[in-house]
Amino acid sequence: AVAVRKVTAGVPAALVAAVAAPVAVEHDGKAVNRPLTFELKLAPVDVGADNVASQFASERGLNCERLAELGIGVGQRGSMKDLLAIPIHNVEGELVAYCGRDLGLRGADAPKYVFPKQYNRELELYGWDTAQYYDQVALVEGFMPVIKHGGVAAEYGESGIGVASLMGFHISDAQIELLLQTQPRVVVCFLGEPSRQLQAMAVASSLANAGLWVTIRSCLRWQDPFSITSDEFCQVVGKI
Repeated sequence: AVAVRKVTAGVPAALVAAVAAPVAVEHDGKAVNRPLTFELKLAPVDVGADNVASQFASERGLNCERLAELGIGVGQRGSMKDLLAIPIHNVEGELVAYCGRDLGLRGADAPKYVFPKQYNRELELYGWDTAQYYDQVALVEGFMPVIKHGGVAAEYGESGIGVASLMGFHISDAQIELLLQTQPRVVVCFLGEPSRQLQAMAVASSLANAGLWVTIRSCLRWQDPFSITSDEFCQVVGKI
C-alpha cells in the first residue's frame, strides 16, 4: 500500500511561503520522491545577454556554461515561469523536482524559492548525485554554492571535493542516511551571517552523533556569500 505523509519539519522561516507543505510518498516503509516523467523546456542563460537572468548570473559570479551543464534555465510556463528553474536529482540520478529561484520578475512579495508541493526536500541532498562519489564532501545550505563552486571543487587537489546542499539550515535523518551510505569526510560550510555558524554547528553535531567524520569551516569573512570565489571556497573546505 502507498501512504501519503505531510512533512514540514526543518523548513527555514524565510522559505515557508515557498514550500507550502510538501508531500512525501511512502512505499515499503520508506519515504521517497517519485521521479518525474517529464523535463521542462527552459530558456538558457546566455553570457552577456540583455535580460534579467543573465544579469542575475553575472552579479553572482555564476558561470553560464556551468548552469547549462546542470540543466538550469528560465522557466517558460506553469509554476516555474519567470523563475530560474533548478533540476534536482535523487541518489540514482533520477529527476525528482525543479526548484524555482526568484529573479525579481514576480513582484516584491514573491518567495525567494519555490518548491513543488509534492516534493519533500528533506529526502534529498542537492548535488548528491555527483558528490556521493567523492571521499570529501563540502556540505552547504543553499543551491548557489553547489552551482557556483561544485565544478571547480570537483577538480581541486588530487582527488577533488564533492559539494552538496541541504536546501536549508537543518539536516534530516534521511539526509544523514545518504551520507552514511558512502561515509565521506564532511566539511560543513555555511556562508553568510554569523547566525548560520550556529546552525552549522547543530548540523555537524547531528552528523558526529551518527558516526560520521565531520568538521566545520568558518566563513565569517564572507558576509556576502557571493563574494567568495571558487578558489577561495576550495581552499577553505579543502583544509582538513
